[in-house]
Parts: sequence; structure tokens; C-alpha cells
Amino acid sequence: MENVLKLSEDGKTILGLYDKGVESITIPYGVTSIGKRAFDDCSSLKSVTLPDSVTSIGDYAFYYCTALKTVAFEANSQLKFFGNFVFVGDESLESVYIPDGVTEFGTCPFYQLENVTVSVLEDSAAYNYALKEKLQMTVRPAPVRVIDSGACGENAMWEMWSDGVLKILGAGTMGAGIAQAFAAKGYEVILRDIKDEF
Repeated sequence: MENVLKLSEDGKTILGLYDKGVESITIPYGVTSIGKRAFDDCSSLKSVTLPDSVTSIGDYAFYYCTALKTVAFEANSQLKFFGNFVFVGDESLESVYIPDGVTEFGTCPFYQLENVTVSVLEDSAAYNYALKEKLQMTVRPAPVRVIDSGACGENAMWEMWSDGVLKILGAGTMGAGIAQAFAAKGYEVILRDIKDEF
């Protein structure tokens, strides 16, 4: 691949291609940036795979790659930024998976791509961007995560998960302190007496 890709001196930025007739490219790990106009007018390029080390895609990076159908991101992508007019003229492109960590978008990365559908994480910067730009989208559910936690006894703690599940971890006496801890955090607390009826 090194004989096809033009790399910056430090090997971290793709500057272009030596062979614009290539149909498929897998960017090597360690590259952190796809430079401005890196794949400009590569009309034979059909697929690109980006490693998780890439954090930004520069302006016009895939400008008029008319045969481009697939842009794949490796798992755990660190991508944060899409530049200006990244995919303009990519008429074969039907869908783009936008990694969860993307927080910044330049001007119209998907300009005039009426048939493209973006896959975005629920309630993410990409989701808000797709809504604002009226892009066709599929929405991936947000992963379940701990949204709050605290102590509720000598040897116990609680965790509130984003799906509404409360987990109590540890052992020992909790007492009424858990109700007070939740109320102090702003959660609604409903206490009920439970009788042993076995």
C-alpha cells in the first residue's frame, strides 16, 4: 500500500495517491488524518477502510470519487471530525456509518448526496447534525452505561444505569440512607413497606 499512498513525512497524514486507478484502499494503522483532497477525483475507487487511529477527514477528501460505495471504519474508531464537502460528487455512495465519537462537522460533508443514508448514534452530535441537515438516517441505540452512582451503606454502593436499572453492589445493612441518597441526587423515591409473606 505504501507504493500507492502519498504519506506525510511522519507517516500520519494521507496526502494523496500515486495511482488514481486503484479500486480499494485499506489505510494503514498509525495514520491519524486523511488530508485535504487526498482522494480527489479518484473515479475508480470503490471502497476505503479506515483504521481506528484516524481522527479527522480533511476538506474534499473524497471529492468526486464517483464509484465510491463503501467507507468502512474499524471498530473503536477515534474519528472526531469530518471536513468541508468530504463526499461531494460521490454519486455511488449509499450509506456512511458515522463513528460514535464524531463531534465536529465542516460545511456540508454530504452535499447533494440525496440517496445517502447515514448511520448515527442516538442523541449524539452526529444525530443532531443529521437532523439539522435533514439527512436520511438510521439511528443506533446508545449503549447502556452507568449515569450515576454512590454509597448506600458500609459495604454497599448503588449504580443507576441509562436504561433505568438500579444495581446495588456489595453486602451489609443499607437502611433508609439509600432513599436519602437518591432523593439528594434528584431521583424520585417511592418507599413501600414489604411484608414477609412466604
